[in-house]
Amino acid sequence: MAMRDLENNTSIFSYKGKINRGPFILLNIVLSVVGALFSAVAESLPPDILLALIVLVGAVFIVVPSIFSFIKRCRTVGISPWWVLVTIIPLASFILFITLAIMKRKRGDEPVVYT
Repeated sequence: MAMRDLENNTSIFSYKGKINRGPFILLNIVLSVVGALFSAVAESLPPDILLALIVLVGAVFIVVPSIFSFIKRCRTVGISPWWVLVTIIPLASFILFITLAIMKRKRGDEPVVYT
């Protein structure tokens, strides 16, 4: 696989590659809305072991792409992807999101081209 393929990786289920500001913001807003709707529906249903399993699987499909987008954005702006560990703390996660949304990509980097 060429390095160019790694940089232009657009899969939301991959931590490799980079992501531009717009898709990063849009993806995380969409995932937040889907997560909120998913949570509201899950709370309105009676508790059940099957429901708990469905909620767990749904949470994985919401949280993992979000974390991967944070890793890609950290790489794009030139900071260590280890900063994603800060997302464990809710307020710090929001601050990191705003920071990554505002920051521009590293100087000399070409914008990511989505094909």
